[in-house]
Amino acid sequence: MRAAICSLILATAAFGQLQFYSVGDSGNVPIRGSYTVTAAVGDQLEFLLRVGNSGTSAVTVSRVGLSGQGFSIVVTPTKIAPGRTMDLRVTYSPTASGSYSANLAVYDTSGAIAASIVLVGSAVVAPTISISQDGQRQDIPNGKAIDFGRIRRGLTGTITVSLENRSTTTMVVKSMQLSGSGAFTIANGPTFPLRLDPTESGTFDLKFVPTQASQYSAAIVVDTRTIPVTGIGFDPSFAPVSIVVEPALVSGIQSPISITLPQPAPLAASGTLTLGFQPSATGGADDAAVRFMAAGGRVLTFSFNQGDTTAKIGTATSAMFQTGTTAGTLTFFAAFQGTTVQAVSKVQPQVVQIDSTSSSRPNDGSLRVLLAGYDNSKSTTQLAFTFYDANGATILPGRITYNASTDFLQFFQHSLGGGMFSLLADFPVSGSAAKVGSVDVELTNVIGTTKLPRLLFACVPSTTVTCQ
Repeated sequence: MRAAICSLILATAAFGQLQFYSVGDSGNVPIRGSYTVTAAVGDQLEFLLRVGNSGTSAVTVSRVGLSGQGFSIVVTPTKIAPGRTMDLRVTYSPTASGSYSANLAVYDTSGAIAASIVLVGSAVVAPTISISQDGQRQDIPNGKAIDFGRIRRGLTGTITVSLENRSTTTMVVKSMQLSGSGAFTIANGPTFPLRLDPTESGTFDLKFVPTQASQYSAAIVVDTRTIPVTGIGFDPSFAPVSIVVEPALVSGIQSPISITLPQPAPLAASGTLTLGFQPSATGGADDAAVRFMAAGGRVLTFSFNQGDTTAKIGTATSAMFQTGTTAGTLTFFAAFQGTTVQAVSKVQPQVVQIDSTSSSRPNDGSLRVLLAGYDNSKSTTQLAFTFYDANGATILPGRITYNASTDFLQFFQHSLGGGMFSLLADFPVSGSAAKVGSVDVELTNVIGTTKLPRLLFACVPSTTVTCQ
């Protein structure tokens, strides 16, 4: 007798501490007595229920019992710790219109019912939903999504949806609504409420226009049925761009560069073009004059409109860049659509280049030569000067040379102007400087010798010099 009383107490305790819950957007909702669902005839409605333990001790569920019609469950009995839950996946499958019911109970290890509810199902006659796409037609059972698959951004995918009465009685579809992403729209739809006699159907076009590369979702609600709608927008792959630039360049110039595609751009897109520079000399300083003209730096943006094969850089189809005054390697990096390509242009060392000259007699006892130019190899080693009288005869001692290696080396080590330099050479004269009419100038670096056109001395009037 004592053992029987003990079993009764245990069963009552388990029954009081287990509770069935429905699962919704707001979380677990306690079920009191019964739980009602509605589905269309021929559909399968799957839903989730939970059994929670609100007590202070664990309850071991030995089995789950379901008796009745229209319902089935999938569950693995387990021990439910205090404050924990066990999930039950229930399927409602009405085969004819009407009402269905079943008793759902969980049992503890003593065989007693720990918790129970009544499942109530309502079955309604509803239209069969089918879709037509690419010449293929298929039914959409309850719970299955209408999937557009992958649609390129900016293009339109269209699926024709049919609501068909396959029953033997007239039915009325009261309403239809589309909710979710605005990328989905309904066109050419029927007017609701929609009366459908047997074999009749109503159709509409479901359209999907993705505006970006992303996943999209929506839902069509037809009376009590909800049909998920899904689709993926994607950006088409671009072929790698090409950088169009001269592979061999010289210093002191401006040169164009452009970005092209092998076929028209499928949509608008943009990228960045970066210029890198490596001087030829080991440890050589950078040259700030190596840059894009419009951007004023070494990075610019390019873009393609749909259908373009040549990128726009600003409003033009090319950009100008400066080669500076230092020999080295210019490397261009075009980053576009997750891929980076590069092109290389070489600026080879050159003989010394002179941009401007000036020769004068500051006073009757001296001559002055002023040169401005650049040595992109930064290796000037020797200067040579040959002076001539007014009749073109060489003035002794003839060709005068000067070892300028140290001077130029020290200058370029501290210069931020690349290979540019200005040279001022003053020469004292024994006798009258007015008798010197011209001078030849030569500059030598590791590449060779530059000989300038003969320079004529201009007279600079002063208190001691009167120019004729």
